[in-house]
Amino acid sequence: MIDQQLGLELHDRFTRGLSLTKSEHLQLEQWYVEQDSLEAQDLNLSETPTSVLSLQVQVEAALHQITLLTQQIQQIISDNQQLKIKNEQLSIQVAQLYGSKAA
Repeated sequence: MIDQQLGLELHDRFTRGLSLTKSEHLQLEQWYVEQDSLEAQDLNLSETPTSVLSLQVQVEAALHQITLLTQQIQQIISDNQQLKIKNEQLSIQVAQLYGSKAA
């Protein structure tokens, strides 16, 4: 069970657009599931809606993880592009250096 204060702090950071670590995000998603379950108990909902709510939270968590992974992949692609450019520049410099010594 996720500590209530920790859950509230993670929720606050997440809703304000601040970044969370993977571990923090998983804790937040677990806290959401726990909160949904408590709310369902308070409302005397049957097991079926609770199960549906739980599945919805899991789907939302999976979609969020996919979004994060997509962003990480895009960053890696960008980094690779920059490395290719730098590699080309260095290759040109090496060719010029050795070309001028050969002359």
